[in-house]
Amino acid sequence: MSTFRVLVVVTGLVVLGVSASALDDLVRHGGARGYFGWTEAPTPPPPSAFRVVESVDPSGPAAGRLQPGDRLVSLDGDTLVARFGTAYVRTTEPVGWRYSIRILRGGQELEYQLSSVAGRRRLAYPWSMFFTSLVWCAVGLFIGFAKPDDGVARVAFAAAVATGLVFLQSGATPQHLPGGIHQPLHFALGYHFFFRFPGGIDRGKVSRTLLWAFYVVAAFTFVVRQPLTWLYYTQGPGATAAWAAEHAALLKWSWALALALMVPVVTAALVLLASTYSRVTDRQ
Repeated sequence: MSTFRVLVVVTGLVVLGVSASALDDLVRHGGARGYFGWTEAPTPPPPSAFRVVESVDPSGPAAGRLQPGDRLVSLDGDTLVARFGTAYVRTTEPVGWRYSIRILRGGQELEYQLSSVAGRRRLAYPWSMFFTSLVWCAVGLFIGFAKPDDGVARVAFAAAVATGLVFLQSGATPQHLPGGIHQPLHFALGYHFFFRFPGGIDRGKVSRTLLWAFYVVAAFTFVVRQPLTWLYYTQGPGATAAWAAEHAALLKWSWALALALMVPVVTAALVLLASTYSRVTDRQ
């Protein structure tokens, strides 16, 4: 078996593993995310701001424990969340996650053991993202395994699987990566496929320049957001939120660039597709 086919098989096993995890979560929780039963709010002004409990659902998992006005001290021992908030915990932890929370009430510190429960069930969206992901990944894996020595097929494999994993991670997986998985690099890979397809076509300088520009922008936005994921799994949500607050402007621009990249990539890909069609027609 060729080296590239081994890569395709390994990629397929990874896709199978994460898809099985997502499927298990969808079956057990119906696409619901973890619900904490309480909200928080910052107290101005920074940098001395701290977080307080803003509201408590009387029928939620924190009822009878937390109260509005409680000052957040720590969550699972992480004291940084008291200043920068628990947003990254709420968007990454699955249903049933158990945590220890310390609060300050009336000058006395109290500690409670709480857990998240299943929130609103979202059946249509996560299931549609799950099956869309399977289609993209299956097509990409088939192409990569069928033509491991074809350069265009290799790019098609990478673009299709990358796109499928983005659908899976953003819409169906039980835990989200704070910095994303690899988006928006899948945009650049998609354009790269149309740039190469069907092979043997000499693209102009503008198309080639756009290819490099798309990769540079995509790589930049990807790299900027990766400290979020790295910090979350190495130092916790508090450090993640602190870094995000310190680099808020940079992150804002990276998200804006990632979204803005979609329009020129799709437009340029359609132009390449039309150009390819006209050249093939002329040859015939």
